[in-house]
Amino acid sequence: VGGLIVEPADPEPIRSLIKGENYIKPRREYVYTYQGLESSKWEVPADLPVDWTDNGKSITLKWLPTYSGQFTIKYGTQEKNIIVESLF
Repeated sequence: VGGLIVEPADPEPIRSLIKGENYIKPRREYVYTYQGLESSKWEVPADLPVDWTDNGKSITLKWLPTYSGQFTIKYGTQEKNIIVESLF
């Protein structure tokens, strides 16, 4: 009784049309899918250690190092923030 319960912050306060995990682990593959009508290309920051494959309206990506981080992927005007949790 009397304890404060804190919910983790939602990294997507405005709902994105890009569906997929908000929190990922290093060295695992994740798939993100654009669920809108727009036709565009995926954008992933080139200066980050991310391996990715464009599959049209979906993208497969993997954070390569074992340390944590954060980055944003884009499809047209839509963005999705991804938080990489520690491997341990």
